Amino acid sequence: MLKVTDLRFGGGSCPIHTLGFNVKRGDILTINGPSGVGKTTLLNILAGFEQAEPGSEATWDDVDILELPVWQRPLSFLFQDGNLFDHLPCRKTIELALSPTGRVTESEKQLIDITLERLGIAHLCTRFPGELSGGEDQRMGLARALVRKSPILLLDEPFSALDLKARNDAIDLICQLTSEEQLAVLVVSHDHDDARRLNASSLSLQI
Repeated sequence: MLKVTDLRFGGGSCPIHTLGFNVKRGDILTINGPSGVGKTTLLNILAGFEQAEPGSEATWDDVDILELPVWQRPLSFLFQDGNLFDHLPCRKTIELALSPTGRVTESEKQLIDITLERLGIAHLCTRFPGELSGGEDQRMGLARALVRKSPILLLDEPFSALDLKARNDAIDLICQLTSEEQLAVLVVSHDHDDARRLNASSLSLQI
């Protein structure tokens, strides 16, 4: 279980927050609120890209992940953009998420194939990011996050560039993998209805 206790952050243009919440394995938490309230900042802190105030704690299996280096934190992150390497074909970027050398096993190749197929982008895997539409790029980034199978999955506006069908397919896949892999998932979204679609609990940040 991801257990967040007295997580304090904010200041400047971001409101000051003190947060506490739990996300169990197999559960999804949506984080909503107006722009600039600190939703992405919260994910960045958990991922290690920004710092919380001293005394903050976020534990996974009784280990405070805020004390761990970025590369040791048990999580995958889907950013709003910049999830792919512009100079590499999309499949190679996904393979690098599984292996620093890009050399993947047969089972990992199958995992990539299945994930790409589920997201409806298998036919795009040889393209470069600059050849993708906004929605295609976002789905490819989602595939990269999903194949790592980290126990914690952080998704920052994962559906914003998707059309209705792609959005529903992505939601179905996230729900399925959350249950199958017993992931703890945090989803930042401006759409309050996403919590219902994801069968998720909701955390609302206020100004």
